[in-house]
Amino acid sequence: MRTGAHCFLGILLGAAALLTGQEPSKGQIRLTGCLDERTGPQYVIRSEGELRMLAEISASGNAAEQFAKYLGHRVEVTGTVVSRDSTRDVPQIRVTRIRDLSPTCAPKSEQ
Repeated sequence: MRTGAHCFLGILLGAAALLTGQEPSKGQIRLTGCLDERTGPQYVIRSEGELRMLAEISASGNAAEQFAKYLGHRVEVTGTVVSRDSTRDVPQIRVTRIRDLSPTCAPKSEQ
């Protein structure tokens, strides 16, 4: 199980670099997806296609106030992985920067 978690994190880091076209700074991860909120409140990044949870996010400094205004938007977050939720196999990322890419984010419709 531990090996799978490490592989998943490697895939996630690689995908983040591919999605943004840039390599994150050392120790940083950059991830693009849909900003959503779960009960708690707890913010998450979901994939654009299936709205699968990619990461749980928390704020660094006063950035938490910024999350609410981007709910439902397509965003790019930059931060560091601080832990992993083993029950859902998703990383928890402390966000240092959030960038709004689009005011909407919805599953892609099947054609």
